[in-house]
Amino acid sequence: MEAVILATPAYAAARLLQDQIAAAVYLEQIRYVSVANLAFAYRREEIQHDLNGSGVLIPRGEGRMITAITWTSSKWLHSAPADRMLLRTYIGRLGDKAWTRLSEPEVRRRVAAELKELMGIEAEPLFCEMSSLPASMPQYPDGHVERLQELRVELERTMPGVLLCGAGYGGVGIPDCIRQGKESAEAMLTGLGDER
Repeated sequence: MEAVILATPAYAAARLLQDQIAAAVYLEQIRYVSVANLAFAYRREEIQHDLNGSGVLIPRGEGRMITAITWTSSKWLHSAPADRMLLRTYIGRLGDKAWTRLSEPEVRRRVAAELKELMGIEAEPLFCEMSSLPASMPQYPDGHVERLQELRVELERTMPGVLLCGAGYGGVGIPDCIRQGKESAEAMLTGLGDER
């Protein structure tokens, strides 16, 4: 038996599997949103906010560019010296591509202005690093879990040894992707067990 783990975005897996299994058409329905992370570093004394917690989510109804803020150096103490503060902001959501047409300096300026409004940060950051991630955040349609299970059953029946894992399937977080990778590797080794 041969085995392959497809750790690709759903749209790439759809192209690879479309002529092999009917259920692969579902993968084309998983839309991907372009997002970006902006990491801002400040001196701790320049931030008046308590930062008691790990961050904040900002609902669409607020009309802001920022969708979330992680108080990175509060969440992971090793990520900054004790007298510094690292904040990671996230932008990009389904149906809002306006930020992708802005220059990077303009995105930075707008996000910094929102940090000022939301957290009262007046200081200029020590640095700001922006990472743009085009078409990287999957948006699961209603019924995703059930449709994905149907696809996996068809894969097992028609293409045993072909496994899917990654953000497009069972969770977008790093721990989700690690878990899926381990589960896929274990399933692959179990399937290959008789041949090792």
